[in-house]
Amino acid sequence: MVELSSTSKTSAPFSLAIAQPWTAALLATALYPSLLSLFPLAMQRLSEAASPALRILWSGGALVAMALAFAVPLLALWALIKTPPQATRKAIAVRRALHTAFAAAPLYGFTRLVVANRLGVGDWHGPAWLAAWIAAAFLLAGARGDRAVSASSSSSGVLLRGVHGATAIFLFVGFIFVHILNHGMALWSVEQQQAWMTALRLWYRAAWVEPFLLGALVLMVLTGIPLALRNTRTGGNLWKTMQSAAGIYIVVFLFSHVSAVMLARAAGRNTDWLFATGQNGLIAGLSSQIPYYVLSIAVVMVHGAIGVRMALLRRGVDTVVVGRAFSISMWCAGLMTAWVTAAILGIELAGI
Repeated sequence: MVELSSTSKTSAPFSLAIAQPWTAALLATALYPSLLSLFPLAMQRLSEAASPALRILWSGGALVAMALAFAVPLLALWALIKTPPQATRKAIAVRRALHTAFAAAPLYGFTRLVVANRLGVGDWHGPAWLAAWIAAAFLLAGARGDRAVSASSSSSGVLLRGVHGATAIFLFVGFIFVHILNHGMALWSVEQQQAWMTALRLWYRAAWVEPFLLGALVLMVLTGIPLALRNTRTGGNLWKTMQSAAGIYIVVFLFSHVSAVMLARAAGRNTDWLFATGQNGLIAGLSSQIPYYVLSIAVVMVHGAIGVRMALLRRGVDTVVVGRAFSISMWCAGLMTAWVTAAILGIELAGI
């Protein structure tokens, strides 16, 4: 019998870890800023192209570039679903890293625009992002994966879930839905969106309403994070995995979006539609924000749909009814996402 050396014993698990889907997902996340830069480059070449053939070529290149940017969080979600349902320290760390990678779009915006630029180190953000994700991938690849962690037996889960659900329903009905709907109005015209926004601000920016809404957002985050972390301890459940991944995305998005809006308002800027998309939509302006906005709308809608599905099943509602309700919710999520996406890209039906 040939006995493996200690070096071989160490390198074999490391090599196996390097070949795992989660490793590819984390390394792809490291390249996310570079992938975002490909789209404006292709659009510039498109504007400079003189022949129809070159226009077609660079149009296709722009679509591929944006598809690659969207593929990064989707690859992280796929790797998360594929991760074995083990309750070891390494498996938990991998699942939590993939949850973070799924939120790459808002995390990139928050760390670059809100943190790095504010601290005056924006030029270092790209290299730091790349180094951090590569380091995370290799640290996890070399970590031992045989140490089990006991399952959580906390009895606070029901209370947390109840408070989180009630808060989310209040926010969705009282703010989130009308806010998304207001964004959708820009598909007709920016003027129509501005008119709706002015009217809606009488509600959600009222002196007695806005602090209440912000407090509800904080409560939703504080109750949602422990629930998501509990889902990462064992994995294996598709619905819980998707729910917790969407939840972490929403948490990071809220940190990014709310902080950016509040800082801009403190500086005296009007955080209107032009603040979010630019003069002629994200394609002509901040194209790096396209995955950020599109995925945020889709994730919020999917998170809510899965939450409703789970709540109905816990209450013993017939599975056929639950399935139909979930299908309707997902169709609504898809249509709402497509509607607002068209608006933020700069399409105006009133001008056609």
